[in-house]
Amino acid sequence: MDQEKGVAPIHGRTDFVVVAPPPTPNGDLHIGHLAGPYLSADVFARFERLRGQNVVSAISTDENQTYVVTSAERLGGSPRELAMKSHAEIQRTLQLAGITFDVVGRPDEDYASFVTRYLDDLCEAGAFVEHHVDSLVDTRTGRQLVESYVGGRCPVCFLDTRGNICESCGHPNDPSRLIRPYVVGGGDAIKTTKSVALVLPLERYRSQLEEHYSTQRLRPHLKILLDGLLDCRLPDFPITYRSAWGLPVRRPDWGSTVYNVWAEMYPGHLYWTQRAHAADASPGEASCSPWEATDGMRYVQFIGFDNSFF
Repeated sequence: MDQEKGVAPIHGRTDFVVVAPPPTPNGDLHIGHLAGPYLSADVFARFERLRGQNVVSAISTDENQTYVVTSAERLGGSPRELAMKSHAEIQRTLQLAGITFDVVGRPDEDYASFVTRYLDDLCEAGAFVEHHVDSLVDTRTGRQLVESYVGGRCPVCFLDTRGNICESCGHPNDPSRLIRPYVVGGGDAIKTTKSVALVLPLERYRSQLEEHYSTQRLRPHLKILLDGLLDCRLPDFPITYRSAWGLPVRRPDWGSTVYNVWAEMYPGHLYWTQRAHAADASPGEASCSPWEATDGMRYVQFIGFDNSFF
């Protein structure tokens, strides 16, 4: 990463970069958030700093999540206003709990430029494949039903779920394959259409994934999920979908298409951790990026089970 991509260079030696999932700003944090990845990340960072290690930690709110939209609709307000209010509440709750990150960011234009360029570069490099996919559409609003816009029964565990991921069993799902799908928030007029999307063909990377996870120590619940995924053909991960909410895909013939919010997560981690480094740098101080000159730097991610697949 470099200044040309919108992120200031990084100074000094970095031993650990610590990240956690971006909380969705559709309300305040609950006890599960605090007791899960955020407390764990804070304890780890404090411990390593006590050992004399240089640690940078960062999170940001997940503003482009459709859950911000559905929560605002339920409350009768603006998604942007809800996201801004929730970001302040999340910061305050972390402070009251004594949980510290170097940055608790909120996506801005600089973030959007960095992440969009990162994903555009991957697309130009051939990492993504253009597919015609089945899509569920709310006939009343014309909205493509993804993520929090659609509910139904998970085709793996048969429990009620939202689109794209089942938080009960952890398996990804194709919204068009949900059992008894319904429009969240009311209405039951759903039709299936074909739409163009970019996907990441995960099966192409099976050997690399199997090699990587063969060396990892995994908690039992996560190992069960991983074994189940690898027992079948790995799914194509959707990189884009049609929506009026999110980072737009810069293709003039694609209309209101945005990048899947979960595709933002990794470049988002890169962006916010580099912002944390830059904020700590002295004016004019020479620096280098830990992503280019690692010198033993370790990347540590704390997650909750519900988004382990992503």
